[in-house]
Amino acid sequence: MVCREGRREWDDSFGRHNVGRLVSHCGWSSVLESMNFGVPIIAMPIHLDKPFNARLLEELGVGVEVKKTGGSLRREEVAKAIKDVVENNIGRKAMELRDNIGKRDDQERWVGE
Repeated sequence: MVCREGRREWDDSFGRHNVGRLVSHCGWSSVLESMNFGVPIIAMPIHLDKPFNARLLEELGVGVEVKKTGGSLRREEVAKAIKDVVENNIGRKAMELRDNIGKRDDQERWVGE
């Protein structure tokens, strides 16, 4: 498990470590970089746009939101979300999305040349 404090470059975290899952507050940068690297998210959104981002991850099938009870996170719900990500092919879906993003990047490079 890799735990980081403060702001870091995602290439540094994902590129140097074998990151299999990400627990995130679902800031837009975290969402985009996890999709770019094919890393599924265990979503623990706080406020503002984060709950929307967490729902987007669930709809795409590349993340699971930890459900709140009375506005609070419960350890049982965190454990359930982790289990869902590990057991329900969410990693495979995240990798498929990563590959599709890569194909689009390749297409855009060809168009620009």
